[in-house]
Amino acid sequence: MHLTTRLYYATLKQTDIIIEAREKDDEKIKEALDFDSMLHAFLYTQTGIPVLYSGDEIGQFNDYTYHQDPLKQEDSRYLHRGDLDWKAVEKRADEFTYQGKLFQSIQKLTKLRAKYGVFNGNADTWIVETYNDSVLGIGRYYNGEKLIALFNFSKNDEIAWIDEAEEYVDLISGISKIAKEVKMPAQSFVWLYHNSITQYS
Repeated sequence: MHLTTRLYYATLKQTDIIIEAREKDDEKIKEALDFDSMLHAFLYTQTGIPVLYSGDEIGQFNDYTYHQDPLKQEDSRYLHRGDLDWKAVEKRADEFTYQGKLFQSIQKLTKLRAKYGVFNGNADTWIVETYNDSVLGIGRYYNGEKLIALFNFSKNDEIAWIDEAEEYVDLISGISKIAKEVKMPAQSFVWLYHNSITQYS
């Protein structure tokens, strides 16, 4: 699972964030960053330890200089192992830069994953039927906590045709949400959380 997500994410960085950042197309940069955040949320939803390569958290550009090194040129893993761009790192606290937006998005996901027991490695997991081939649904349950995670991989707005009875809260926005016929913007995700033991706080 890690390898698949990693390769997909690498493709994203190369084709979207890098190209659009150079073209200064703010709308396309936003779309790429939203998709990037969704892929990280997908990774964080999995059981196990999420792995971020150095620079992932700021959308660092891929490094193709490894092709020039005979000892490295046959190993594509070096594509993501270039020197860290410290000038880009300095922008991580600036929410008006794409580095800052991505860093803060991943930081929020990291804190939420650490806070809630439903992400525990011993949680029960299952695929949630969304009746939409573009939307993947993953369920998690642990000690009274339940998570319905939905991921829209389409470039179009979609609907996850789920019908969950409990009351849920969107962990990202903190807003209560009904888990029925969930409307999802293009390339977006939602973490719907329910606690049957205590109230959400």
